[in-house]
Amino acid sequence: MKRSGIDREITFHCARHTHATLLLNQGVDIYVVSKLLGHKNIKTTEIYAKVSQTKKIEAINKLPQLQLVGSTKSE
Repeated sequence: MKRSGIDREITFHCARHTHATLLLNQGVDIYVVSKLLGHKNIKTTEIYAKVSQTKKIEAINKLPQLQLVGSTKSE
């Protein structure tokens, strides 16, 4: 950490949490992350799977664009 310029204390748990979160945010399957962390229950791994705003936007952008014809307003 000192070589990286990080001045604060980073615990093993914090590093492990960061590792899991980075993997999930890069699209690694939660089951793979679970095995890498040695979890017996997927519910434990889900703690790390908080959905970021960026991931929400990426998911929406994967949907096809809808071409609406006419007006959808009720008059």
